[in-house]
Amino acid sequence: MWVALAAHLITPALSGCAYGTAIEPRVEGSVPVNTFGYIGLAGPINWVGLDPEANALCGIGTRQSPIGLPSPGVSALQATSVTLSIPDLPNGAPLENLGTTVEVAASEAGGTLEVGADSPLGALAGFRLEQLHFHLPSEHLDNGTSRAMEMHMVFEGEGGQVAVVAAFVDADGPGPVLEDVFSVVGDVAAPGSVVTTPGLALSELARVLSAGQFQTYSGSLTTPPCTEGVTWLVSTETLSISREGFERARDVIGFNARFPQNTLGEPNILQVASQAGVPPEGEVVGEATASDTEDAERMASIAALAAVMATWVPIPIPP
Repeated sequence: MWVALAAHLITPALSGCAYGTAIEPRVEGSVPVNTFGYIGLAGPINWVGLDPEANALCGIGTRQSPIGLPSPGVSALQATSVTLSIPDLPNGAPLENLGTTVEVAASEAGGTLEVGADSPLGALAGFRLEQLHFHLPSEHLDNGTSRAMEMHMVFEGEGGQVAVVAAFVDADGPGPVLEDVFSVVGDVAAPGSVVTTPGLALSELARVLSAGQFQTYSGSLTTPPCTEGVTWLVSTETLSISREGFERARDVIGFNARFPQNTLGEPNILQVASQAGVPPEGEVVGEATASDTEDAERMASIAALAAVMATWVPIPIPP
């Protein structure tokens, strides 16, 4: 098959969003470089082809992330129901370039997340902060619009469950933590490299995020293996970074946003796109040949790409 050939061309992908959790344990003393990507045969349309067994949910999952917000299946959660406690890291933390994003290894902070029983998804307790990483532009859409950046704080429960506290970032002025992180991002321009950040006031970051509401839903990792059952809490509070800091981040990270997925509970968008132009079952359009089959597969792939691009929103340009 035309697209399936990519499975033989690219080695299996690593997990990105869940690195440092039980899904993809951290490897001490080394920084792995992800083999998936965001364009071409390494991109989201072919993540399944990179490892058909491990990444199957990327192509068939029905609760995939990111999505547009607000959206059916997403509930508002008051900040009073969320306890986000993250001590500062006065000596900084490792900033790693995983090839597809830069990540702050923050487990030493001892940060925790708890959600009250009044949450539509149920209570969360004992979730520990493992890392925070960034996507340019934002992966979730904010009322149909992408934002300059999105930060993901990844927490893990005692049973290996994953919860992500996410926040949109605008390039409209200096803000807590982000300015410090991206002051040294140029030192990890090479994939696989690591540097120690300046001290990080993570408690201030937690305070800002806790000032508003959270949009919560059960979705997935936004990178392979696209594991579902991830609890998302997307803050209504926006973080800030200076234009200079944003440009430093962009120069190293580049583009790393998965396209918006289908409405929660609906068929996977790639499955929908693959059926574009396919005659209804039972309809005869002539005797099929090997060439016809190959052409149909190629057109289905093109239709999938067209459907994906139709959901995309241009990257905002900072003022």
